[in-house]
Amino acid sequence: TTTTTSTAAARLLLSQTAALFDAALAVDGDNVLGLLGQRCFVRMHPELIPVPRDAELEADLMARAKRVPLARVYRAQRELQTAEHPNLLTLLALVQLHLLNNASAAARVLQRAVDGGGPEAMFLLSRCYEAGQGVPPNPTRALDLRMRALDAGCLVAAVDLGWCFEHGVLVPMSIPKAMVMYKTAADAGFALGMHSLAVCHEKAQHTALAVPLYRSAADLGSMLAYEQLGRLYEQGLGCAKDRAEAMRCYRIALEQGSETAERHLQALTGSQPDNGHAANPEPVQD
Repeated sequence: TTTTTSTAAARLLLSQTAALFDAALAVDGDNVLGLLGQRCFVRMHPELIPVPRDAELEADLMARAKRVPLARVYRAQRELQTAEHPNLLTLLALVQLHLLNNASAAARVLQRAVDGGGPEAMFLLSRCYEAGQGVPPNPTRALDLRMRALDAGCLVAAVDLGWCFEHGVLVPMSIPKAMVMYKTAADAGFALGMHSLAVCHEKAQHTALAVPLYRSAADLGSMLAYEQLGRLYEQGLGCAKDRAEAMRCYRIALEQGSETAERHLQALTGSQPDNGHAANPEPVQD
C-alpha cells in the first residue's frame, strides 16, 4: 500500500513537473529540453516510477538536446530565469550545466532552488560541491545537502549516502549505516536500494536474506537484480539450485542489454548468442 501510494504521488509530481516544463519550454519544437528535465526527475525518483532505466533513451534525449539551436536554448534560459518553482529552477540549472557548459551559473540557480525547498536541487548541488563543479569543493557542504535531500524525500540521496558509507566517501566507512540508508530506499520501493541492500547481505554471508530483496528488485524491472538472481539460482546460493530459473532470469536481464547475462547463458547452453540473445535456448519453466 505504501509503495502504491508513493507511486501515485510520484506520478502526480512528474505530471505536474512535465506540465511546468511544457509551459516554460514551448519555445522548443518537440520540447526535448522539457523531456530531458523530466527524465532527470524520473532518475531521481525511480522508487516511484517502477520502470528500468533506459540508457539509450537518456543518451538519445541528451543528443537531441545538444542539437537544439543555441538561440532556442538561450531563449529557454531567459524564460526560466524569472521562475520561482524549484523544479523549473532545477531545469534551468540542467540547461546551463549540460547545454551551455556554465557550471557556476548552474550552481547559483540550484542554490535558488534549494532555498525554495527543492529536494532534487539539493541532491544535484551536493554533487556540485563534492566534485567542485561550479563551486569550490566542499565535502561538508556536499554531505549536508545530501542529507537534506534525503529528508526532503529524494530517495536517490539515500542510495547515494549508502554508497558513501559503504565505501568511506565523505563519511567514515560504516557498513551498518550503509545498510540503514539502503533499507530506507528499499522500504520505499526503490529497486536500486533493494539491490544494494542485498549486496551488503551477501558480503555479510547472509545470502538467504539477499534472495527476496533481489526478487523484489527484479519485480520492479532491475536488470542488475535479474543478473544476481540468475547467479544465485545457477550456483544454489541462498536458494535451491535451479538451472531453468537461472536461465529465465539471465534471459530477462539479457533483454535489457546485460552482457553479464549473455556470457552466463552462453556458458549454460554451450551456444553462441544470436543478435544479443542466446541461440537455441532450452525450454524454461515459469
